[in-house]
Amino acid sequence: MTRQPGWASCPNCQGLHFAGHDFKGACPAGGQHSQEGTFGYEIDFDVPAEENVQHGWASCPNCKGLHFAEFKGTCPAGGQHSTEGSFAYALRFNVPPLPGSQPEWNACPKCQSLFFGPFRGKCPADGETHSGENSFNYVVPHSSRLQFRLRGFRENQSTDDFLQGGDDEIFISATGLDSSSVRVGPDGKPVVNLITAQPVGDVSEDSVRGPWGANPHALIEFDLLQQGDFPRTYTTTLFVVEQDNGDLQQDFQELHQQVGGKMKAAVVGVAAGVGAGIGAAVGSAVPGIGTAVGGALGALAGAGYDGLISVIDEGLQDEIFTPIPITLTVDSPWRIRTQPDVDSLKAQKVREHDADYDIVYDWHVV
Repeated sequence: MTRQPGWASCPNCQGLHFAGHDFKGACPAGGQHSQEGTFGYEIDFDVPAEENVQHGWASCPNCKGLHFAEFKGTCPAGGQHSTEGSFAYALRFNVPPLPGSQPEWNACPKCQSLFFGPFRGKCPADGETHSGENSFNYVVPHSSRLQFRLRGFRENQSTDDFLQGGDDEIFISATGLDSSSVRVGPDGKPVVNLITAQPVGDVSEDSVRGPWGANPHALIEFDLLQQGDFPRTYTTTLFVVEQDNGDLQQDFQELHQQVGGKMKAAVVGVAAGVGAGIGAAVGSAVPGIGTAVGGALGALAGAGYDGLISVIDEGLQDEIFTPIPITLTVDSPWRIRTQPDVDSLKAQKVREHDADYDIVYDWHVV
């Protein structure tokens, strides 16, 4: 079985269509399908026979819609649907939806297309709404979470001298910020919500980092289903501490509090600068700031944190490294799996306090 990403629902006709090509397919409501507000759906093909799985579904090259191919139905591009070049898709039906899947999809008996049942959309067979008569209740998977995962750690050079044992004891935590989590507060000003990761370590120990090759450690997890517009940015700001004789809990508490405060101030500043949130409802996502948020957090790297880290480091007995922001920009949810930085191993170089580390990570969609 193989799962294919890149599927989307069209708000105009409510049909499920493949959006991974430049041509989005003919829409019965006119023009090409729209992907506005869609989840990133995924459809299985080459599925073995099993209970509550219906085979015989295909994509049409003319309308890009998923349709039941045993009955050709009506294509909005004209004539009947074509199965040319299609995989052999299958859908699950009449089963409890698992997290990351959506029920209430129906097959229209007039056009044979799959559409979202609660909103009838438009059927190409007669120009009226789709019909769900005698349809199964199909369940369609979609992407729901984005993870920043640790995949490995290399200690190329230690901060410790021979008196401290030679090998560093290194711990990693992080703060996450999804640009769509910036909300309009009761006073009309942006409210910034951060995600806090529990520290993990000692990451220089094989017993800790060794399993990450086969079982990556999800340090930060973002909710892809959070309401808000696109493009949006997902930023993981890494905190690295080399423990000598200090209080590790206090180290990370100071980092999250002080760095988190600076991050919030930067985001509020950039949101105010573009006039975001004007007229938006309290509690709603601040619109139009996705890339600006990622840019503001990236600008804090290095010199933006230097003075702050010096203050945090004062009085602590451990080595505190400069925070490292890593940002993924997502244009739309249905494209997320096809982005080059997703499921691609990356190495973040850390050179400070005479140390040389590589933090190996990836972005992963589930």
